[in-house]
Amino acid sequence: MQYKLSFQSLFQNWKLAITQIQGQVLDAIEELKLELELDGRSEIGNAYEPGDVYKFFADLKSIISDAENDLLIVDPFF
Repeated sequence: MQYKLSFQSLFQNWKLAITQIQGQVLDAIEELKLELELDGRSEIGNAYEPGDVYKFFADLKSIISDAENDLLIVDPFF
């Protein structure tokens, strides 16, 4: 019975749950970036929120134009 109620509650509030999870993931990424920057690794990349296409392509253009040697891009959607 408790499982059924929990499932129904999650199903009814899935958008809120997804938004909260996305926020937590972005917060974790920012925290990891900060830790890596403090360890002397300042160029570690970016994370983009859904719909932030312009910023992604602007940053990608900048990275490609600044490349001096080889460039490896790893992105399952690219």
